[in-house]
Amino acid sequence: MLIGLALLAAVGYGVSDFAGGLASRRVRPLTALLYGHPAGAVLVAALLPLFPGSLDVASVVFAALAGLAGLLGFVLMYQLMASSPLKVVSPITALLAAATPIACGLLSGEHPRATAGLGIAFGLVAIPLISGSPNGEAAVLHRTKVLLLAFASGGGFGLYFVLLAHAGGAASGLWPVMIARASSTLVIIAIAARPGVVATVNRRTGALAACAGLLDASADVCFLFATRQGYLSLVSVITALYPAITVLLAVSFLRERAGWLPCAGLALSAVSLALIARER
Repeated sequence: MLIGLALLAAVGYGVSDFAGGLASRRVRPLTALLYGHPAGAVLVAALLPLFPGSLDVASVVFAALAGLAGLLGFVLMYQLMASSPLKVVSPITALLAAATPIACGLLSGEHPRATAGLGIAFGLVAIPLISGSPNGEAAVLHRTKVLLLAFASGGGFGLYFVLLAHAGGAASGLWPVMIARASSTLVIIAIAARPGVVATVNRRTGALAACAGLLDASADVCFLFATRQGYLSLVSVITALYPAITVLLAVSFLRERAGWLPCAGLALSAVSLALIARER
């Protein structure tokens, strides 16, 4: 169950990044978020009656902060994807998004078996390999500004995962995701209310942004349920393999070239999953 839910989250995040990246190439990142993020909030609100629950004050605070951290990650990532190849932006953000909750999980007392620990290590190596390129295209990552933005984006996503996982247990239902979505959506709407910040979009771009928001929200739900099945460190490394989906879509539809490194990363990620599966 843990692996299945985490893999569904990875697929959701990967396709969402692809759709959101395409939308952010047509309009400003904030505009793409304005059209996509509320769609995700509506989806979570529709699912809320199916998974009811209750929250205390601490859980509400954690969930609200998670929403803000995730919003930071989204804004920076969309800004990067607007000017850089999708298969180049993903590795650093994904690596930090995985490393942060893994470190927090281990420091909080999680003790995966030796095989699962080896799987985590392989997964962390596989993440950057999946988006690697031997032809020098990844040199864009060496630009200081891009590196800083990518690290900040990945750190935002990592904090989002940590805070969301700690925003109440199974008794809280889907409320943590709902509150996180609501807090970030309110901030987006408040910023977008300023004149000239957000432009109108055509139907295709709006559909891409809405699709990104819906898939991201669905992935959030899968991630939350996965963390309730086992260790955060295990769920995070599986979920962070989402660049594989983004890369495959970029190669298939945008004709972005991929060399042998992504293939090696995919093979290593399969080994990582096999080792983590032995934890259960």
